[in-house]
Amino acid sequence: MKKLVGVLMLAASMLFMVVPAMADDGVDGISDYVHAAQAPGNGPRLDIAPGIYGHIAARADAFLANGGRTIFATDLLVRMVSGEKLFLMDIRSKADYDKAHIPGAVSIPFADAAKPANLAMLPKDGTPIVTICYTGHTASQTNAILNLLGYNAWSLRFGIMGWNKETNMKVWSSKVSQIIYGAGYTTEATQ
Repeated sequence: MKKLVGVLMLAASMLFMVVPAMADDGVDGISDYVHAAQAPGNGPRLDIAPGIYGHIAARADAFLANGGRTIFATDLLVRMVSGEKLFLMDIRSKADYDKAHIPGAVSIPFADAAKPANLAMLPKDGTPIVTICYTGHTASQTNAILNLLGYNAWSLRFGIMGWNKETNMKVWSSKVSQIIYGAGYTTEATQ
């Protein structure tokens, strides 16, 4: 739990560093908000050289314009069967990965995803990285961070429950509810 809190605090602190810096990059939209927030009386204005921040802002815009970059289990299976080169990053606990995972997936638990040894395992040649968690929520967070870092990352919609044949879960929201039926695809266990 401490590791998770640490990772979340790191991600939040990155946002606080990136948002003010993007204002100086001439990126439309967010700069007006940041300049207003840093107007006289709201604290000192931060003068940060654009540098990498324009690059991060462009990646964030591309990520958000694409609806969050999710892939359904059926589409993932088609890409796998066609032989497309993919890196499947299972961020669930090692124990759950060992019980059942998508064939070919690599276990990199969420709390350890930012460790240098794990980042070194990720493809740097543009190969799509598909992040897989339990329901898709944590994978979406990991997906967002990986895209900001320049990786070609996607999250598996509904996570392993969207892939697995045993899943029939009702998902509630404030407006509608829906039953998520697993696609019925097989998993494998670690020997």
